[in-house]
Amino acid sequence: RRASDVLLKGDLSANGGALTVRYRQTVLKIEFEETADGVPKAACVVFGDSPDELMPVDSIANERGTEREPRDTERVMNSFKKLCVNPGGEIWLSAGSIYTPVLLMKSGVGPKAVVDKVVAKNGGKAVKYIEELGKNIHDRNFVPL
Repeated sequence: RRASDVLLKGDLSANGGALTVRYRQTVLKIEFEETADGVPKAACVVFGDSPDELMPVDSIANERGTEREPRDTERVMNSFKKLCVNPGGEIWLSAGSIYTPVLLMKSGVGPKAVVDKVVAKNGGKAVKYIEELGKNIHDRNFVPL
């Protein structure tokens, strides 16, 4: 089963036919709003262009084990934009099994100890404490061919 099965299910024109996919973007945080019954819902995404050029796959293997510093970071920090969903819209995160929890924690969602530390350092507010977020996660870095 693929995520597209769920994402593209039904008639897209029922929701105005709007589907925006952004790639090569660096997301800073997700902003939440409360629904009428007090449940937090993702409402906006703050993002900017990714700082580095996309490297060919063989270059990644050649650089394994070396640290890379992002280039042109100042341009990226000045390029952040904020997009909000229309009423009834959704935000789908696709940052992988490692970075999706990190992004949520930076946005105020996650284990209390982590969220409180992030909020104290960066400002903002805790949105929801989820103690299991970011635990027992796995990512497939290598896929045998």
